[in-house]
Amino acid sequence: MTDLDWDQHLLSLITCSQDQTTRLFSKYGEDKGWFEFGRPQVHGYDMNTMAVLPVNSKVPGVSLPSKILSGGDEKVLRLFEAPFSYVKIFNQLNPEKAFLRFNET
Repeated sequence: MTDLDWDQHLLSLITCSQDQTTRLFSKYGEDKGWFEFGRPQVHGYDMNTMAVLPVNSKVPGVSLPSKILSGGDEKVLRLFEAPFSYVKIFNQLNPEKAFLRFNET
């Protein structure tokens, strides 16, 4: 592992590594422990640094997932935001800490 950071809500730990991945670890429920929840990025280059950027909602009481900025041996910075599928699964596994609620129509 070459770098790590907590998301803005302190719900997930994001790491990057020389195995060319960025990994997201999160608590599953209240008493089931911490697990690798996803690999938001897989690169063809070793990852050297990353930072979590906060995202503020304009709607009071609504929390949004952070964005991830990463850099590797390719000398390019990449900015990623959580797709709808990630938010939906995170909300199902951790309903007490749910991000922005989406209409599922």
